[in-house]
Amino acid sequence: MKEKILLVGESPKVTTGFSKVLRYLAQYLVECGYFVRQLGWCQTVPSSKEEFGYEIYPVPGQGDYYGMSVFDKIVNDFRPDIVLSVSDVYAIDWIPYTLSRSLFKWIGAVTIDSHPIPKSWVETIWDIDYPVVCSKYALEVLKKQISAKKVYYLPYGVNMQIFYPQNKKQIRMRNEVPENVFILLYVGVNSFRKQIPRLLRAFNIFSSDKDDVVLYLHTGLVQSQIREGWYLAELLERENLIDKVIVSKEVAPRGISEDNMSLVFNVADVLVTAASCEGFGLPFIEAGACKVPSIGVDYSAISELVCSDFLCKAHDWYYHSPYGMMRALIDIEDLVDKMNKAYELWKKGELSVYGEKAYEIAQGYSWDKVLPLYDELIQKVLEDRKFLKENSLNSVGGMLFE
Repeated sequence: MKEKILLVGESPKVTTGFSKVLRYLAQYLVECGYFVRQLGWCQTVPSSKEEFGYEIYPVPGQGDYYGMSVFDKIVNDFRPDIVLSVSDVYAIDWIPYTLSRSLFKWIGAVTIDSHPIPKSWVETIWDIDYPVVCSKYALEVLKKQISAKKVYYLPYGVNMQIFYPQNKKQIRMRNEVPENVFILLYVGVNSFRKQIPRLLRAFNIFSSDKDDVVLYLHTGLVQSQIREGWYLAELLERENLIDKVIVSKEVAPRGISEDNMSLVFNVADVLVTAASCEGFGLPFIEAGACKVPSIGVDYSAISELVCSDFLCKAHDWYYHSPYGMMRALIDIEDLVDKMNKAYELWKKGELSVYGEKAYEIAQGYSWDKVLPLYDELIQKVLEDRKFLKENSLNSVGGMLFE
């Protein structure tokens, strides 16, 4: 009989990092022979098994974004051996209080992008049977705050069969992009955490004496979906950058395919972000797999995915509401310096040295290497579960509902 795994997290129908991770994880587990289903956040209608290779339970919507009202019934009907969630901590803080909690072992993969984490998160992580983090930074944070709890480090990955170096000259020609222009690329949501105004301020200073540079923002003009973000049209006008910045029109709500996203990375010379922190940062390794180096702040998981020569210092710190977690404000002067460094290397034809370094980093996060680590943990959980069942006088059984 196949072991049953219930995945919990954002549906593969949406275009987010969590969604991408869950899709790769689900497809791999199906190939390994597990019986997989998913409670798909953001999805309010059922999906056929043929669409993704596994069944997805929809969430009710209308205030129940995470499917809290249907979770117990799903567990009761499906009877998973393991519930595997991939999300932020605050998104799964309700699972410890469900009626079905005793019926499954829980692997909770959580992202932590700043510290200290609030006490409510500590309590949630304590309830997770096998807590997993995707960065070494997060592992260190939890070691300090939950030292007695075993935590597993399993990073996210990149598909290096899709994201790989392509002929930049040919791609630019096909898309009518000038060959002799230095392109800085930003990829991410338009949210406050991404600190896009600081990026624009730095780019304004950097580009003031140059006529061969472009900043391409692969994001939305307004991030209305999550009701926070920056009005980029106004910011671009204030910074007088209308002619030097391009904003993608293909991001929200459907996004673009990974194949096309690979082309976007291959058009660029450097990936750049002023984000205050990252739980992981898939664009860094996707760009790196295309031999495109990145620039970012030396904080959180970013420090692990960006070459040290292109890490920027923090100018100051702020405490993120409502949890009071410390986040970085990238030093604008240092960010300008790193942009200039990349630009000068590009002018000399030497930027490829850092492209190779970025590629080397990305290789360590190939899905081919990462996904088997998840299977190893699942096998451990199943062995532990079997041992506990065989050595327990009181087995858990029965139905939750009539």
